[in-house]
Amino acid sequence: MRKFAWIAMMAMAPSLSSLVSAQDATIRVWVDLTDAPHRILHTHLIVPAKPGPMTLLYPEWIPGEHGPTGPVIDTVGLKITANGQPVAWKRDSVNMYAYHVTVPAGANSLDVAFDQIQPPDNTGFSSGASTTTELAVLNWNQVLMYPEGVPSDQLRYQANLRVPDSWRYGTALPIARESRNEIEFQPSSLTTLVDSPVSAGKHYRTVELGTEGSITHYLHLAGDSDRSIEITPEQVENYKSLVKETGALFGSRHYRSYHFLYTFSDHIASFGLEHHESSDDRVGERGLVDEVGVKANANLLPHEFTHSWNGKIPAAGGSGDGRLQPTDEGRSVVGLRRAHGISGRYSDAAQRNLYARGISRSPGDDRGGAGSQSRTAMAAARGHRSGRAAFV
Repeated sequence: MRKFAWIAMMAMAPSLSSLVSAQDATIRVWVDLTDAPHRILHTHLIVPAKPGPMTLLYPEWIPGEHGPTGPVIDTVGLKITANGQPVAWKRDSVNMYAYHVTVPAGANSLDVAFDQIQPPDNTGFSSGASTTTELAVLNWNQVLMYPEGVPSDQLRYQANLRVPDSWRYGTALPIARESRNEIEFQPSSLTTLVDSPVSAGKHYRTVELGTEGSITHYLHLAGDSDRSIEITPEQVENYKSLVKETGALFGSRHYRSYHFLYTFSDHIASFGLEHHESSDDRVGERGLVDEVGVKANANLLPHEFTHSWNGKIPAAGGSGDGRLQPTDEGRSVVGLRRAHGISGRYSDAAQRNLYARGISRSPGDDRGGAGSQSRTAMAAARGHRSGRAAFV
């Protein structure tokens, strides 16, 4: 019954769009994950507009993935209307991420609706499989469009999300209000929205890892079974120690809160992807409960966490056409190697004391000694610089 209520609400968007004033530049997006177990994500946007030619872009360059990996090929059923009437669109003959429309006279917004089909392939990064019957990881860049010509920092979005009944969720994106399985998020820039993935699932657990001042850290566990997210008290203490070690290592916190989105499944893509206030970390279903898996994944969360200091400068919207693109540092192979190399060294340093507390080295790992101590000193000396990323 509630599913139909949500669909009805989204269907009302054309009438709601008539309430958008010419001065209101906020883009509103509704995403429905109730069909995520069937690998289908539904999205509906209200985009402020004025009569005349307009180009909408689907995100192409995805921050952290360092390339044009936006899965435009997986979008289907695009429909655009204005004042309840269909608006013809045409895909650009060269840029497959661009859609051209003509906003009709008298319209002050466009209603944009499409579905995103999740691929069955569990290779690659976020454009690989991200849903199962038990869980989903939502990357907002896959379910939105944006007007050409405006940098992503200057575009304002207000996002809404619906998850399946009985599913829980976690994200760094601040929440305005929620009611059962419907969430309204606070408005944010497009940069922040794309940089704030959501994990959700039937088997879900959130663990608080500690607070420094007003900044709280969370570990969100989502898995394909209850067994997959069974974390021991000792493991919780180890991750709490990781938070403490990074505080000692860098000497500053530059985020509002931090969220480790840790997902356990054999049926989605496995990787780690850094974000400013969270990380999207995915491993096999037994990655938390098997000793071999725990050892193999020991460096994953520390590495992606340190990227928040090293690498997460304003990650999008630097070009004149407003497309989501990497920064100048990200376009350089040397820059990428430097950012990841430094993060590797800092995560080694952060882990050094954790090894003594029970987080095992990877097989064959001989880290430690004077080299690690010198890296710790180097990081501590540079860790007081403020900003989104201290070292890039």
